[in-house]
Amino acid sequence: MLINFKEKTAAERYHLMANTVIPRPIAWIATQGEVLNIAPFSYFTPLSSEPATLIVSIGHRADGTPKDTLSQKTH
Repeated sequence: MLINFKEKTAAERYHLMANTVIPRPIAWIATQGEVLNIAPFSYFTPLSSEPATLIVSIGHRADGTPKDTLSQKTH
């Protein structure tokens, strides 16, 4: 099957990728801004073993505002 990503919306591309990369382990991501924020993430992947590096994709809410892990705001 060939999928033309140019014909897909960002939401459709995310849905395809998120549901075809399995298994999807959970990583706990901690950020420290004005408050400590710890959140579970399933959208990450290992990049390198030397140095040990992971890539984390932190999206935005439906209204376009950044999620707490990205914004590091106080509630």
